[in-house]
Amino acid sequence: MDQPAAIDYLWLALSLCPGIGAITARRLRQEFASVEAIWDAGEEELSACGLSEVSIKAMRHGPDPDRTLKKIHAWENQGIGICSIENPEYPVLLKEIYDPPMLLYTIGRRELLKTQMFSIVGARRASAYGEKAALKIGQDIASSGFTVVSGMALGIDARAHQGALRAGGNTIAVLGCGVDICYPAENKKLWNQIQKEGLLISEYPPGTEPKAGLFPRRNRLISGLSKGVVIVEAGEKSGSLITAGEALEQGRDIYAVPGSIFSYVSRGTNQLIRDSAAMLILQASDIPEIGRSLKQEKQEAPVFESEDERAVYEAIRPEGDTTDALLRCGIPIARLQQILSLMEIEGWIEQTADLKWIRQGSA
Repeated sequence: MDQPAAIDYLWLALSLCPGIGAITARRLRQEFASVEAIWDAGEEELSACGLSEVSIKAMRHGPDPDRTLKKIHAWENQGIGICSIENPEYPVLLKEIYDPPMLLYTIGRRELLKTQMFSIVGARRASAYGEKAALKIGQDIASSGFTVVSGMALGIDARAHQGALRAGGNTIAVLGCGVDICYPAENKKLWNQIQKEGLLISEYPPGTEPKAGLFPRRNRLISGLSKGVVIVEAGEKSGSLITAGEALEQGRDIYAVPGSIFSYVSRGTNQLIRDSAAMLILQASDIPEIGRSLKQEKQEAPVFESEDERAVYEAIRPEGDTTDALLRCGIPIARLQQILSLMEIEGWIEQTADLKWIRQGSA
């Protein structure tokens, strides 16, 4: 067993001891230099840290290899891995928050834990406007080379993940249940896709059922993993505003997409902007780091998948053209609409408020 795996094993064994939950584990890590030191500690030292007699007795003979290895092997057969806070793969930013989880459970591309991330969160009952904004912002953040983090909820979260995946980029879903459980069930297709192309993570052991009290806790991980948090639609009392509060405490930058003053799902985001708690953004490039990356990327020439794409792109005039105007290219309307949608997803063109297509960056 290599050193990181051995450390993960010791942390998992510790978590399986009776009476040792997240709070106790955090206290132990603050008192001892390493997980090895925790296991080597005497009864008096452990008692001084608040451990019960039951916990100390369970630790007296060292880690329970049968119980611990049985779980590790069973999870490995399901594609589930573990990453302890002392593992070099553990995300650096997450380690800096007040109460980082001692263990992360993962399914998918583990290397994404070492990437730079931005999170996108928002209302479950989102408007069509909000879903379109989340999809586009998720796509552009992923296109810029950053990993999109969200909570895989319905509405804004799902669209953010989908935008990243459509761009061929990276995305991480932070779950409020075990990584082996899809919640909500309506997102099963997305859950399966993220397993293959992105990463599912949770601080809760596999098999943990979704419960209302677990989801507010996971919000601190969404913001803790990220350099900044983008909020697309949020009510006055919503989980997204909990994430914003966590982000503020963690020193993260907060960005908000403005919405209608008549929409209840925009009240939270509009108030964040009004109170100067969040920077107003209209597109992903308004985020300084994303803007710099996208600008550098768009200096490259578009890569067209067909001559029809090239013809449409080159036909778009500087002042913009409607879809009907672009029929002059001689391409059937159904095919033209497909080409325009694909090029919008690729980021080569965008649609203005008056429904004209322009080349990206020419507005």
